[in-house]
Amino acid sequence: MMVYKYRGGEFDRDLVALEQDYFWAANIESLNDPCEAISDRVGLEKEFDLLFKIFGVSNDLETRDSFKGLLSQVDKMIDSTVKLGVFSLSKSYDHHLLWAHYAASHKGFCVGYDISVLQKQLNLYASLNRRPVVSREKRIFTT
Repeated sequence: MMVYKYRGGEFDRDLVALEQDYFWAANIESLNDPCEAISDRVGLEKEFDLLFKIFGVSNDLETRDSFKGLLSQVDKMIDSTVKLGVFSLSKSYDHHLLWAHYAASHKGFCVGYDISVLQKQLNLYASLNRRPVVSREKRIFTT
């Protein structure tokens, strides 16, 4: 299956990457969408509070303390996301909105990759790191 990467803006870096057979994976903080990979502990706490009320454990301190441990692990996960690199690909090479946003307003270029070749070259576990992008009108957890 072919997948595509829209490029624009950093032409020199992108051309060198193609010549030297590597790709650039941006960190989450540098992405142009403020809701990209959003993690919201406050929203998660609100969801837990709602679950506590639904299941009648609002006053059960032992249960609430066990969820504090879970929230501590969530904090560690959120903190670790700043170290991640994101390499977004599309199943389509002719998506006008992607050309506008990610290929310098239709002035850039699009590179096609065979996903099976990418998976073999990256590592044995590449399929575990591949996730579809799900766009939403609004954030799941609101503050």
